[in-house]
Amino acid sequence: MYARGLTDSAIAEEMGCSRRSVGKVRHALGLCPRWAQPLTEDEARRVVDLYAEGATAAEVAEQTGRSLSAVLRAIRTAGRIRNCAQAQEVKHHGEVLPPIDADELHRLYYGERRTVEEVAAALGRGAGAIYGLMKRLGWKTRHRGGPGRRRTAGDRINIQGYVVTTVRPGDPNYDMGRGGHRPGGVRRVLRHRLVMARLLGRSLKPAEIVHHKNGDKADNRLENLELITRHDHVATIAEQRELNQLLRENARLRREIAAQVQPVATDLGVRYLTPRGGAWRGVDG
Repeated sequence: MYARGLTDSAIAEEMGCSRRSVGKVRHALGLCPRWAQPLTEDEARRVVDLYAEGATAAEVAEQTGRSLSAVLRAIRTAGRIRNCAQAQEVKHHGEVLPPIDADELHRLYYGERRTVEEVAAALGRGAGAIYGLMKRLGWKTRHRGGPGRRRTAGDRINIQGYVVTTVRPGDPNYDMGRGGHRPGGVRRVLRHRLVMARLLGRSLKPAEIVHHKNGDKADNRLENLELITRHDHVATIAEQRELNQLLRENARLRREIAAQVQPVATDLGVRYLTPRGGAWRGVDG
């Protein structure tokens, strides 16, 4: 059965026994598990072909029944590994996307002064793809200033996008902070939690979640914050993700409609609409 290329799970299902029993017999016979065996030339070629078609390394490993490390080794040996920027261009929700229009990106970000998140939603792409393109082009991002974003000395923005500030001994909310292992040391605390704690006049419990209503993690105005339970916060985040998915799907459909309308309008010499920056703009055919 191993010669036929079956995995432990397939052998166990065919013989009506447990996978653990198959593993014990394989170990007693000195056989190497299939996922750990070196890839043959045909298997390596199939791995590279699947990866070139847009599948991720994890999906290739699942389809071929081999380990992720073996799949990545075969892809690297073939010199076909993708970087993060290429991965954004190759596959996005099962769709091969066209390159991002740099001129349109410049107009939205610098001309209309939209945020990166708003630009990403308008172009139907992820914020990471927008940041990556701007970095490759050498464009500088704007300072994340604005209402509720005033930062004091010692404040910083962490990798999740939240503003982190410090509290000193004697502060009523000193117990909410982290760090400060030395006696009398300052501690770090998320500013939005500190703002809510000072409003309530007490320290927040770990189970209490402070949610940003507009989704901007750096906007810590009181009117933008609400105290909710962890269960409600998970539901709210799920709704926001579903909304973002619908926005991306809407952008994809707009591009498909424009691609179908453009050749017909060009042949007839009439004006047609094309999606630009989340809105429909007239173009002469």
